[in-house]
Amino acid sequence: MSFPFQPIDPLIPPSSYEGDTLATDMASLHNVIIAGLNSIHEQASKVVPSDVQPFMGYTASWITLVQSHHHTEETYLFPFLSKLYDDEITKNIEEHERFLRGLESLNDYVKQVRGGDKSFNPDEVQNLLDTFAGTLVHHLKEEISTLVPEKMAKFDRAEFKQCMEVMVAHIKTQGGLTTIFPFVVTHYDPISTISIPGWSWPPLPSLLIFLTRNVFFWVNSSWWKFSPYDRHGQPQTYSPS
Repeated sequence: MSFPFQPIDPLIPPSSYEGDTLATDMASLHNVIIAGLNSIHEQASKVVPSDVQPFMGYTASWITLVQSHHHTEETYLFPFLSKLYDDEITKNIEEHERFLRGLESLNDYVKQVRGGDKSFNPDEVQNLLDTFAGTLVHHLKEEISTLVPEKMAKFDRAEFKQCMEVMVAHIKTQGGLTTIFPFVVTHYDPISTISIPGWSWPPLPSLLIFLTRNVFFWVNSSWWKFSPYDRHGQPQTYSPS
């Protein structure tokens, strides 16, 4: 696999039950991560000096999203799923370790550039991404097979619901209103998102999506010029400021 990486094919859940939609939700989020990965790699060579700091803020948001997502999985979701699928979940965790080291190297670089300790070099950004991007995307695609409805149907529904509630409660404590949330809404196409009665993506209250697009977006608005979509979900292309 190489840049640009292809997204995961849409998965149509059989119902709006959380166990049926988990794989679809994860595939949608993983596609946001893939879109961000492609965007950072593509835009790096186009960034003009005045946009270096916004680009680093944009890249930092993607890094935070990936780190937060996998930490949440390992802390809340994977321990529950390992009750029935220990071997598969162990494999998922091992795959996390393979790309998180490369992600941390990129994170260190971004921090140095943002802090003025290092000059921006697009080749360095792309080279750092190249060290782990293929492993990351392979994992993002393979993990979906461990979350399909047939496997989630093996779990007690009440216990599964409790696991999801605890995980969502944790996510709500992680912040990201002006970073992760705008990143997510500018990296998916709401027009092509599959329509299932009782299910929508992102799985956020409509008021929060409205606030993300119309309030939180503007706090770091210069960052989102690098996103593939604007705040309304329309395709956009980076134009140097």
